[in-house]
Amino acid sequence: MDTSGRRRRISARVVELDLDGLLVTRLPNVRYLTGFTGSNAQLLLTGTDAVFLTDGRYAQQSMRQVPDVACRIYTGEFPTVFHEVCAGLGVSRVAFESAGVTHKTFTDISSPGIELIPTTNEVELLRWVKDDEERDHLRAAQSIADDVFDLIVGKLAEGMSEAEVGFEIDLASRRAGATGPAFDTIVAFGENAAEPHHRPGDRRLGRGDIVKLDFGCVVEGYHSDMTRTVAFGDPPPRLREVYEVVRAAQQAGVDAVSAGVTGAEADRAARDVI
Repeated sequence: MDTSGRRRRISARVVELDLDGLLVTRLPNVRYLTGFTGSNAQLLLTGTDAVFLTDGRYAQQSMRQVPDVACRIYTGEFPTVFHEVCAGLGVSRVAFESAGVTHKTFTDISSPGIELIPTTNEVELLRWVKDDEERDHLRAAQSIADDVFDLIVGKLAEGMSEAEVGFEIDLASRRAGATGPAFDTIVAFGENAAEPHHRPGDRRLGRGDIVKLDFGCVVEGYHSDMTRTVAFGDPPPRLREVYEVVRAAQQAGVDAVSAGVTGAEADRAARDVI
């Protein structure tokens, strides 16, 4: 994972924007730039320097995961150490991630000597294009999900509840190597499948029911996400007809995707079938 190369690209962007620094607070972005996986961290990047900040719970972890960045462990409040680091680096014109800073944090880190400038998607623009290692993680996450889907479909039995199946999906995913679910697993039987984000409950599986499984896995911080719909037994003819229409629409959307095509164009190709 070339985190140093990623930081250099952001530092170059700091210079290009005529900034003194960029404060990265969104944890997925901090991880992308450092490899750190803890629950509290900030990264201040200038045109030439980088300072990683976290609290005392992660003193050992930061030494192991972020050995190549100057680290500041704090025991008090983040705004205080932020001001100290800015003073030490001589920076006063600092951009921040507007999607990763609450109003309270903005108020707390504001000071007469620091000009705070909101930015959007500076790190995300790098993340949009995945390198080989990232693609491998995504493939691994989806491979686990594919295997779990096959396993779960084979275990479906009359009388199982949605909650039971959801538990089995999460358990099988972890056993296969995922660090956790990509989001709250969705299992919906019968009429509940009409709810896009149904929460698994005590609805029991019966013959002829539609079964919707919507889940994903996390591998090295990268998430898979898929939805599959099957029938438990023979579905009513109308449901089979609807399923085939959606399947054909999905394929039309897949076939429409190529370099330079917009999401709206692929979406239209699918909707035209419906």
